[in-house]
Amino acid sequence: MRRHVHRISLILAVVSLSVAGCASFDIARPICPGCYSETIRVACVGDSITFGSGFKFRNRDSYPAQLGRMLGEKWQVRNF
Repeated sequence: MRRHVHRISLILAVVSLSVAGCASFDIARPICPGCYSETIRVACVGDSITFGSGFKFRNRDSYPAQLGRMLGEKWQVRNF
């Protein structure tokens, strides 16, 4: 029982620190593609839905493919 309490406490601490770290970003200001000389990379991390499982044209219809088209040529969107 004591081992479970320690494990749950550790998980809560990690989640709390993660949320606190994400909250410090300035989300009101979008990324300026013109400010970068190189391609901006975006990683889509997910499961089979993100991968486009079941789609006939996965390279065109998956979430990363659609996001890449919306963002434009300056962005490289990949699925992981």
